[in-house]
Amino acid sequence: MDEKLRQAVESVKEEAVETLIRWVRQPSVRGEAGEGAPFGKDVLAMQRLALEDMRRLGFEAGEVPGYASFCDLGEGDTRE
Repeated sequence: MDEKLRQAVESVKEEAVETLIRWVRQPSVRGEAGEGAPFGKDVLAMQRLALEDMRRLGFEAGEVPGYASFCDLGEGDTRE
């Protein structure tokens, strides 16, 4: 692995592992639909947690309320 890449990965490793642990611990199985939570309250809670963490990690993040969280990665007009 390229040394610069290894250092970049190592610099965020602890925070990435802690974030992943939080995500795995958050129940997110589809449940009974409710207002603003078409897939249930647990899925909505996971969506909000992901959105919060993406923003905390410095990503430009957004959401389709009740359906999805997303973030932008990269620059320019075309993202792959």
